[in-house]
Amino acid sequence: MLSTFSQYWTGPISNTVIILGGIILLYPIVWRLSTKQISALIQALEIAKNLPETISKITSASEELAKINSEISNLDKKLETLNAINNQIIVINRNVSDLQKLNESQSPVLSQETLQPTAVANNELNNWEYVSKTWQSVKTKVEDLIDNLSDGRRRGKYGSMSRYNYIDVSKALVSDQVISEDQARALTRLDELFRRVKNQRVGVTNEMKNIFENDSKVILKI
Repeated sequence: MLSTFSQYWTGPISNTVIILGGIILLYPIVWRLSTKQISALIQALEIAKNLPETISKITSASEELAKINSEISNLDKKLETLNAINNQIIVINRNVSDLQKLNESQSPVLSQETLQPTAVANNELNNWEYVSKTWQSVKTKVEDLIDNLSDGRRRGKYGSMSRYNYIDVSKALVSDQVISEDQARALTRLDELFRRVKNQRVGVTNEMKNIFENDSKVILKI
């Protein structure tokens, strides 16, 4: 019977002992590898668990980005339209300004009563010619300052401003730090004085001429 037991169980027992011995020897290595694998598996499971939510967020973000891009495209089209309108306004105002210059450069029609063939009258006529030419130079200088603005949007707003008087223009130039407060006051004085005398060639005194001479220097030196 002992020989029978030995025949059937000696081999399995030996194998079991060998396996147990191997496990004991390799246990630290197996444990370390298993820990890393389990940690990686846990991380993978966490990622997999949150993956649908992440995909949903990415999808929502993509949809929002598409809407924003569409709105930007629409704004670009509107901006192009506004720029085109603004350019038309600038052209119209330039044409109006040219007409004003033409009108201002023409001598007014005088009645016989206003024609005074005296030294005083001749002096006033000369003063009017000086004032008219100086005002044209001042206006040209102001328009050049506007045209030289580097910012197209800042430059464009002047296109909608009237040139009948330069009050709004002078305020805007101060706001844009193109001219100083003193220069704006000089421009306003010149503007108001010229509108008073532009339709007359008599009555332009030496005092008025001096005001134009002094204030125009403040503007033309910018």
